[in-house]
Amino acid sequence: MRGKRFVKDTTTFLELLFALRTLPDSPEYEDDRTIATMKLMAYLKQTGRNERYVRYVHVLCKQHVTSNNFTEAGLTLLLHADLIPSWDNEVMLPEARVDDTG
Repeated sequence: MRGKRFVKDTTTFLELLFALRTLPDSPEYEDDRTIATMKLMAYLKQTGRNERYVRYVHVLCKQHVTSNNFTEAGLTLLLHADLIPSWDNEVMLPEARVDDTG
């Protein structure tokens, strides 16, 4: 049973990733890239893959900044901030590693 779930999860992840990676990198596909990234992020959050989720939060933020959508970029960063359980000046969180490779 766990094997079937693993195959299903892996298939879903690869399908979402493929949908994102096969979109052309041109302005007319900006909305499609945003939607594909958000679908991937939703899946990652649902499956508890927070490190990957945060990675794509920053990818989406960078897409918004590149398109001069600064409000959307800021709102996207709030998705990362929402994962922080509480603000405590005494607790230091590890630095988020972000790159463009996805």
